[in-house]
Amino acid sequence: MSKPQSSGSNPESYQNKSNLKRKTDGKPENNSSEARFKKKKLLEGDKDQNYVRKFDGNKFSDMQSFTKHLFDENAEEIELPAQRTVHREDLFNNVVGFESLKIHPHLVGNLTTIFKLESPTLVQQKSVPQILEGSDTLIRSQTGSGKTLAYMLPIFDKLMKTENLDRKSGVLAVIIVPTRELVGQTYKAAVQLTRACTKIVACELTGGQNRNSEKARLRKGSHILISTPGRLIDHLEKTGCLKKMPALQMLILDEADRMLEMGYMDKIKHVMMLLNERKLEETKLQNILLSATLSENVESLAGLALSDPKRIVLDENTEGNEKFAIPNTLKMRVVVIPPKVSF
Repeated sequence: MSKPQSSGSNPESYQNKSNLKRKTDGKPENNSSEARFKKKKLLEGDKDQNYVRKFDGNKFSDMQSFTKHLFDENAEEIELPAQRTVHREDLFNNVVGFESLKIHPHLVGNLTTIFKLESPTLVQQKSVPQILEGSDTLIRSQTGSGKTLAYMLPIFDKLMKTENLDRKSGVLAVIIVPTRELVGQTYKAAVQLTRACTKIVACELTGGQNRNSEKARLRKGSHILISTPGRLIDHLEKTGCLKKMPALQMLILDEADRMLEMGYMDKIKHVMMLLNERKLEETKLQNILLSATLSENVESLAGLALSDPKRIVLDENTEGNEKFAIPNTLKMRVVVIPPKVSF
């Protein structure tokens, strides 16, 4: 009588056991394909253009009704606090050419070909002539209104009219901004303007970068320094080539309200003290302060930094109520994402 074959040596028996194991685990054979199908179906909402709507104050009720199906019927509606008055700030009241600013012709060509600009903004029309005269200037205008070019064009105009300009001519202007991102944006604008005059050199100084590399660039020579307050103090105190700055003529405090919000008041005062010590005694430093708002702290800083300034305040609030202005070229959109497709 022959012995029955063991189940371990039978291939069919082994296959039956593996199938039984799959069923007991509750995992069907086509698990991966079903998961892919569910994931594909879940992501279809990302491609639905109905989730992207152009923001318009008159259509808020439509947006509110659009989002109702995303929540439970018994969901509690939260009352929002009273909002500030929002209005559009006109950037181009009088359409004139850059020639009216009486800046170097090469700069006018650069703005047309590189920046693709046909006419200056309102803040540029009012600010550039005042800065070219050498006056201390206080500028209040919203972000995106063209304030960077409002002070950068006079700096380049003065440098381009300097005789025998080279890298040994020294630093003419120091620009202080609150964050390294703004340093990068301002430096990019300066580099684009250097195409009008390749002899002009701009240098960016920010925390997180290699200090020795920055020192090497400073030793080679720069005409425009763009920096955050802390990094500038570091180089003014430790970099030998900045111990004397005989060519210094201008100090620009950009986004002053943000710098004060970040607690840079003491550092700004320290920078101003160091620069006044490094410049020539007979040279009067021209200070320019730019801000999107004119709070008490900004006015206090202006009183400390500016001497008999020219005030350029666009759309000054005379009604006493709080307003928030945005450039009329700024486009805003609201994207509503259902919870099931958010990640």
